[in-house]
Amino acid sequence: MSYVYQSTLHHAVAELAVALMFTLDRKFYKVYNRIRNNNFSIHGLIRSDMYRKTTVVIGTGNIGRTIIQILKIFGMRIVAYEPVPKEPLSKEMGFQ
Repeated sequence: MSYVYQSTLHHAVAELAVALMFTLDRKFYKVYNRIRNNNFSIHGLIRSDMYRKTTVVIGTGNIGRTIIQILKIFGMRIVAYEPVPKEPLSKEMGFQ
């Protein structure tokens, strides 16, 4: 029997969430559909950057904090919501 420890699981979940953000931002789903139809044209695909965009993270638990750390690498502005505010955490990690 294999065990997944909780301490490592939040990294996998956070990485998957950021990967899904990239999928939506870069419109990978449109690229996938075009390639399936043998259309390799890049016409109409608007490339965007995540740099300086604002994202909202709901919850600053283990997963939320890991997502914030990853997104800060890309230079994103981060607004986080937590039902019970953690003031020292927001100053330490640099989000609102």
